[in-house]
Amino acid sequence: MGKLAINGGEAFRKEPLFTWPMHDQAEEQAMMDVLKSGKWWYGAKVKEFECLYADFQGAKHGISCVNGTAALYIAMKALGIGPGDEVITTPWTFVATSAAIVQAGAIPVFVDIEPESLNLDIKQIEAAITPKTKAICPVHFFGRPLDMDRLMAIAKKHKLLVVEDAAHSWGGKYKDKGLGCIGDTGTFSFQFSKNMTAGEGGIILCNDDDIQTNVWSYMNCGRWPGKPWYHMENISGNYRMTEFQAALLIAQLARMKSQMAQRLITHDFLYDKLQSVPGIETLGPDPDYSTQRSHHGMCLRFISEVWGGVTREKFLEAMDAEGITLMSGYVFPMYRMPAFLKPENLPPGDYPDYSSMYQPVVEKAVEEVFLMPQHLLLAKPELAEDFLRVIEKLYDNRQELL
Repeated sequence: MGKLAINGGEAFRKEPLFTWPMHDQAEEQAMMDVLKSGKWWYGAKVKEFECLYADFQGAKHGISCVNGTAALYIAMKALGIGPGDEVITTPWTFVATSAAIVQAGAIPVFVDIEPESLNLDIKQIEAAITPKTKAICPVHFFGRPLDMDRLMAIAKKHKLLVVEDAAHSWGGKYKDKGLGCIGDTGTFSFQFSKNMTAGEGGIILCNDDDIQTNVWSYMNCGRWPGKPWYHMENISGNYRMTEFQAALLIAQLARMKSQMAQRLITHDFLYDKLQSVPGIETLGPDPDYSTQRSHHGMCLRFISEVWGGVTREKFLEAMDAEGITLMSGYVFPMYRMPAFLKPENLPPGDYPDYSSMYQPVVEKAVEEVFLMPQHLLLAKPELAEDFLRVIEKLYDNRQELL
């Protein structure tokens, strides 16, 4: 029997560091209130949440919907992004970002990422702009903002739209401006793994009245404000949020500030300690323009060579056996995602040859990055330190992992 739990030894932890989702009497009472009211459909609670979240993030308008994927699609359609248009975006994020572009009929154009932030490399954007480019869709990856002044200057110079994918950025600020409120639209997700959740849910933020009206229309079957119920101005689906989702999210939002403060404390504690851990590398420090941080967990790099050839996958399996469950990074750059390599999945258009693409920074991230889920940062530092102790245990016994 080895010393490591993966080989039959005793696990370091018998209980998780922190369980998710987090809820208490506030969510229970909110759900019961909706249940007993008999008003379960899109109504007062949804409108209350839209106003609360727009105010929390610093936008004029908030339009809720069923999930973050729908939010991206609705934003694209509302801005007139469609067939023949190109949208510059990142190859390193969840598929929804690029899928929404394709579902709108447009063409994703991938630009490599920065090694220190894993965000879209702003220096490479202008080289990717063509006469067909209509928009840029940045992702504030794991809550770390891009330099939005630089990005918006490029957009203004080339007359491009900006759709911020802020699905990791609840409460995050760039130079005291709310993320998701700087571009033409910003979208957020409230899926189960997110920092605030109703299981699913999404919202689109904007500051322009005309964009708000169009977003609302595409969210609500193509209806138009002030017109009869069965008068449709746009072709669209039903993406409405329910009163149950909104009630949960109102309760979740009420504790966001305190949770952000705890994640910040634990993140910074672990970040400092990890500087001396062999074979585990942090990303670069947060930039000065990130004036309010919303950590959607922590991105780290596993350096196999330092561990004597242990693979990242074996490391993650061993961490899980010891009671610390982490996640691998995205297993494909988006241009190698199987869905994008099947011509039948793509609407008519002059798509790049995704199969021939190679972007070195994202390719390295695919091999090295692993993710600490956001809810583990809600553990207080003295408890979260077990994360470091388990890594130390594995490193000291790394020969067992070969």
